[in-house]
Amino acid sequence: MGYAIRIGNQLYRLFIFPSKYRGWLKQIEKNPDAPLYLRAYPKYQIIPKNPAEIYFQVVAWGEENQWSEPGIYLFRGIWQFVPQVRTPVISVYRNRGSKDQMGKFKATHLPVLMKREDEATPFRFNPKIEKEDLPPRWFIQSEFKFIPSKACWGWVEDIEPPTKEIPRYKKPIKVDPKAKKEESAEPKAKIQKNAEPKAINQEIAEPKAINQEIAEPKAINQEIAEPKAINQEI
Repeated sequence: MGYAIRIGNQLYRLFIFPSKYRGWLKQIEKNPDAPLYLRAYPKYQIIPKNPAEIYFQVVAWGEENQWSEPGIYLFRGIWQFVPQVRTPVISVYRNRGSKDQMGKFKATHLPVLMKREDEATPFRFNPKIEKEDLPPRWFIQSEFKFIPSKACWGWVEDIEPPTKEIPRYKKPIKVDPKAKKEESAEPKAKIQKNAEPKAINQEIAEPKAINQEIAEPKAINQEIAEPKAINQEI
């Protein structure tokens, strides 16, 4: 059974880490109507030829607010354009030395609205320009507020000034198209559709991001009449 969180008029899917799922079920069964504060990472899944999906990856929860103001996230990443998104994004990469059960070390690209008065601008790759002539990439460490109506995050303030010094990170592992094609040729088992996510009945404050290392946005607290999303770097 899936779970969802309501922010404003929108429902967003909640993803619970497998290692924490048993504890989550015990919490829900013990106090099904108790408001919860959630610490979660915001995720933005790009789906070719379909609208992108925003969901929240829950990493902690509690009946009391242990974090900061709901709806605010701390992003640490590279401000740039990516081909699949019209709006500039903050690309959050995995820290060096981090582990990934899937072994892909995927980056999270979070669309943001940010108008600045300093020299920092979003990086845009141009294949016609020599590498040494490309504009610099900027590493941003700022707080952003989730805007459900625009499906993005709005800049609030910097935690640190923008810098051209990009911390070392784990590069995402690209899938070999040829290997993927061969795999798709194998017979596939019929997949059953999952049950619809169980919506949380009461509205909650918007999720919050909290302090996190460069690689992942941080989620921070949120109060909801049912499980709450709070706040997150990928």
